[in-house]
Amino acid sequence: MMGRPSVFAIAAAMIGIAWTTPACQIGLRAQERPVTAGAAVTPQAFVQFDGELEVLYEDSNAGARLRHFLRTDNRRFELRFAGERPALAHGTRVRARGTLKDNTLMLSSGLTSMQALAVPKPDTMGTQNILVILFNFPDNNTQPYSIASARAVTFTDTNNYYVDNTYKQTSLSGTVVGWYTIAASSRTCDTSAWATLAEQAAVDAGVNVASYARLLYAFPRVSACSWWGLGSVGGNPSHAFINGDFQLMVVGHELGHNLGAYHSHNSPCDATGCTTGEYGDDRDIMGSTPGHMNAFQKERLGWLAYGAAPLVREVTMSNNYWIEPLETLPNGAAKAIKILKSIDSSRQRTWYYVEVRTKTGADANVAPGVVIHTGSEASGNSSYQLDVEPTVTVWDSTLDPGQTFADSEIGLSITTLSADNTGALVQVSIDGGNIIACRYQAPTVSLSPSAARFVKPGSVVNYTVSITNNDTAGCAPGRFAFSSAIPAGWSASFSSASTIALAPGDTTTATMSVMIPENASGALPLSVSAAELISSAGFTTVIVNVLSERTK
Repeated sequence: MMGRPSVFAIAAAMIGIAWTTPACQIGLRAQERPVTAGAAVTPQAFVQFDGELEVLYEDSNAGARLRHFLRTDNRRFELRFAGERPALAHGTRVRARGTLKDNTLMLSSGLTSMQALAVPKPDTMGTQNILVILFNFPDNNTQPYSIASARAVTFTDTNNYYVDNTYKQTSLSGTVVGWYTIAASSRTCDTSAWATLAEQAAVDAGVNVASYARLLYAFPRVSACSWWGLGSVGGNPSHAFINGDFQLMVVGHELGHNLGAYHSHNSPCDATGCTTGEYGDDRDIMGSTPGHMNAFQKERLGWLAYGAAPLVREVTMSNNYWIEPLETLPNGAAKAIKILKSIDSSRQRTWYYVEVRTKTGADANVAPGVVIHTGSEASGNSSYQLDVEPTVTVWDSTLDPGQTFADSEIGLSITTLSADNTGALVQVSIDGGNIIACRYQAPTVSLSPSAARFVKPGSVVNYTVSITNNDTAGCAPGRFAFSSAIPAGWSASFSSASTIALAPGDTTTATMSVMIPENASGALPLSVSAAELISSAGFTTVIVNVLSERTK
């Protein structure tokens, strides 16, 4: 069953789709000719490759490393970004442009130097079909656990976790095969080659590897690999590798990456400031313990606040709010509340998420109580569990009854009034009584004159284009771009810049000049639209009657 893409997943697919116009692709200096896959290249040569993006998390006790690779028809390059990394999933078909050095492709930014050509569909819902391949090496041929043990961890323990974590929306099925001894040394950590050999061994044994959407490879502890787990962030098929111990925390964590989750961090503070912890969330399997994913993670992956999924309530006014336990099946109330924290320059919102944990199901071993996180629409890698006592040195992640968390910059305070195994009553206080909610809406676009007009072939006609930003008052100013839909052979230009900044409720105008060719005739439609990334486009159409020779 294909997953339902969340708003975050759609936004993530859009981020990084830059450098798409023909001018950008052909406007290269003479010495910057793209080098196609398979061609010989000189060190630090300008290159352009089409291929499949690999996004891989290496997880270890020393920390985590997020790596990107580009796989072409016959080569594999590691990608290094001088600027921001692309928010694209493993398996995205991309075009990358940069310089090549020592088999590493150097890009200025994942937003400007990489174009997404085809984006894999997110698949977080329904039954996840998993093939577990157990393999070892001629120089390390131990079998540290049995097929039955691996089956129990994957399809009992980890399946039960995801059924519980997703309110029965996601489950695991599949099989475990092996042990296969592959023709490779364990002295070098080469997961790409190992996966190929392990899959071929499974095929030779009669396994239909291609029928599985998620591939999990496991092998005895190899010291050449510094990590205990490696997982692709998304992808279909996705890939995960288990180095050594095969247990719920490792298998569930790497499958979390495969489903599209990044890490759940924390932000401990004291009087001198705040730091961050890569695996710092103390209640989350994408953090440091095999508990439920937090509300931001669940919402992003479609398990909360999407379709028939349990609710996340957006709070915009001072009041008391009841929150159900995050772990239990929905019972009518919200599983979390979220409060707008900020909006960045690209109009992506960061939210406070307030949830309550109880010792239920997968959370049987976590601390109960009210917990606060932040998360941003701009990045899946933005989940932070907050320190609710930020001025003291002791990490405090539970907002106890009577305790208040405050954000003085936006005039917000959150107080737990009560909390037990039935849920929590939380008081939200906002200076002025409410936060003006931000709702992105299609702009209103009009043309003047709007009535059909008669013009001569070969003439230039001008229209006044009016655009009104219909976003609600809580939104930051938006940037809108005009475009036209005109008959073939016609041309149109606008008097404004390529984009117009416009505050919610404001209106501005521009002139659109249309050149009508000498051979035009008849009643023809002319359309103009204005759009921004966040909202849908607004548009309008007028009719232009081009006079024939008889009626000139």
